[in-house]
Amino acid sequence: MKKRFIHILLQAGKKNGAVVLAYTVVLTISMGTVLGCSAANTEPPSIVSVHVGESEHSDRDDAALADRQIISVENENAESITQNTDNVKVLDEIEDGGIKYQARPDGIYCLEGDNEERIYDIYAGPDTQLSLFEGRLYFKTGYLHEEGTSDWQDTAIRWIDLQTLETGDLQMVREGGLIKSFSIRQGIITISYKYPNHVIDSYMLYVSEDTAWNGKQILELSEAEKQQYGQSLTRTVLQEQNSLTNVSNRVPNQNLTYLDMDGDGVAEEIILEPSRNAGETAPDEPLRYYRLRIGDAVLNTYGYNTDNTLWAFSLDGETLLLAIYEDGPSADPLSHFYQYQNGQIVEVGSFETDILSCRLEQGGILSGAVFREIANSDWIRINWCIGENGMLEEAPQEYYEFVRGNWVELREELPLHLEAGSGEVFNVAPQKVKFLQTSADWSWLLLETEDGQQGWVHVVDHQVAELNKHVLDVFQGGYLAG
Repeated sequence: MKKRFIHILLQAGKKNGAVVLAYTVVLTISMGTVLGCSAANTEPPSIVSVHVGESEHSDRDDAALADRQIISVENENAESITQNTDNVKVLDEIEDGGIKYQARPDGIYCLEGDNEERIYDIYAGPDTQLSLFEGRLYFKTGYLHEEGTSDWQDTAIRWIDLQTLETGDLQMVREGGLIKSFSIRQGIITISYKYPNHVIDSYMLYVSEDTAWNGKQILELSEAEKQQYGQSLTRTVLQEQNSLTNVSNRVPNQNLTYLDMDGDGVAEEIILEPSRNAGETAPDEPLRYYRLRIGDAVLNTYGYNTDNTLWAFSLDGETLLLAIYEDGPSADPLSHFYQYQNGQIVEVGSFETDILSCRLEQGGILSGAVFREIANSDWIRINWCIGENGMLEEAPQEYYEFVRGNWVELREELPLHLEAGSGEVFNVAPQKVKFLQTSADWSWLLLETEDGQQGWVHVVDHQVAELNKHVLDVFQGGYLAG
């Protein structure tokens, strides 16, 4: 049984106008019976093709995704493409957890500290592109080379298993197509072609080598083995309380798993797949309209940039929740949470944050970062819990923490209150300051000055009450997204 449990212990937010990662993700491997990808099937992927103009397909940035795509410890200070100390030509580079992967003219290398290993010893072509996802390094490669020229025909996307160093090619759906570029977003692969010109294929990624239970792939399990697998997985998720578990088994056109969602001793089959309703398709998004099935219950719904990943967790060690994430039309994160109650799929809540930026804490608390505009557009950490009605609701908080605490410039002398609402004030001189907390009514902000002083400022409708001025006139370096 392969080690495929991805436990996520993470902190906070990813948005600053465009897409900016501002959180740290720690991915650890737990021994278990679940794997992240699966099963062989000769059926080709179901794809959505669209002819487009010159503009490239928009997707979450591969570099921003690296912390989610390999089982390791993420390093906040990821570096961009460089030349190494020996002036070796680097065609492409990606870094994760302090480990670099470089495409060079003589192959692909893994660099960790002072150690360097060539993990692929063939020249992949002059326009190599690297992408990491769930323990595999994917790259574009060419088989055809015209004699007397430097042109390579990009005909395949190859992968390297970073544990075994086995290699293989993705199952392609367009014979004779010349690949221009590709991107992988949480189980969705999108391929842009040079030929046919301006054509894009997008489909649910799967890998055909992995096994799920008793050395078998998920689609090969007998009914008894499905129950064994599902019960074992259920026990592990419940025991790993306060951890987020990737329970995905990606097969052609589906994401499939088994869990005892209602605790009756029988594991339900869970399927995430494109909607089967007539006319519900979308260019380059196979899961824009999707179908979620748990047991005999079916939910047809839609989302923007929906991930092909099923997450499971428990806040109390007894009840299972299923999570599905969508990245939104313009990096607007939204996580959906589902339970299976009385034979029905119930969405118990959703909130505007990436499930991977959430923390599962003691006491049945789900903590995530939500975008707010007070004195600055920034991420505020908010806690949720399951209420008496079984729905996810915001837990009462007197104060909310700012996730990042970015420094801004105080332009003029500012009176600060010793406590929120207090009449005692002291003045601080112009200098760098950062916001630490906000009151529950969003009207009082705790800030810290560069010289270490802390105090509260009163803000009403983006106006600093003490100065009767707009926050952007008082604090330079922030912004309000509007």
